[in-house]
Amino acid sequence: MVDPVQKNICRFYQRFGSSLNPKNYANLSQQPGWDTLWYVIILVALAVLLCFITALPAIINMPSYMYEQLSSFETLEFTINAKTTEPVFITNNYPIVAIDTSSSITHNALFSITKDHLEMNLGSDPVVVGTMGYNNLLENRVNYANIFGVLSLLFFPVIYLVLFIIFTFKYLVIIFITALFGFIIDLIIDFRLSFSSFLKIAIYSLWIIVIPELILLPYLGVIIYPTIVIYVLFFIVCYVVAGIAVAKEQKRHPQKDSD
Repeated sequence: MVDPVQKNICRFYQRFGSSLNPKNYANLSQQPGWDTLWYVIILVALAVLLCFITALPAIINMPSYMYEQLSSFETLEFTINAKTTEPVFITNNYPIVAIDTSSSITHNALFSITKDHLEMNLGSDPVVVGTMGYNNLLENRVNYANIFGVLSLLFFPVIYLVLFIIFTFKYLVIIFITALFGFIIDLIIDFRLSFSSFLKIAIYSLWIIVIPELILLPYLGVIIYPTIVIYVLFFIVCYVVAGIAVAKEQKRHPQKDSD
């Protein structure tokens, strides 16, 4: 039995290849709705993953970048007024942070805070970030810079999920507005395509905005107007090509139109 997820991924690659050629949009506009929805989800998920891959050099250089930024301060300290009666663990099974200000004993956690030092444990020998005065970020900027690098990797799943949700919502709005625009234009041109067909054309042509935007996101930030213009132009081309193909098919089989 074929795994449904694997089946949808295989369909995605087939449909993605077809979506590169406007001549295929007459067929793509007739694809099942659920398959088309899966296409959007997988497209955005892969594009966000590509975004993180292109951002890897920046993530790897995070410690040195943070060291340079911290070096720009003349003084930089933070104060924590905390006193625990027993160890506090953030996440129980695999503690990320352990706080125990009642002793100097560290615990099995990624970050361990005691009454006199802060320790980072990455699986090898623990690294003491600072003793007593570990609240002074400048004196311990090398270790704190490494902490920022670890945190950026640690929160990768959370950041990935947040970006996926944000961009999925953004692209669904763009799809709906573009499909509505095409449907209104079709009232004049009269290719007689359904609103569902316009939604599918808008979805399958989405690659031209999603992939470049998310790959360049770590370096150029969010690009709005150029990608939107290119996307709308590509959508119009695909719509016209699909509309002409559907009109020809209706002339060949007029009974289908009457049905």
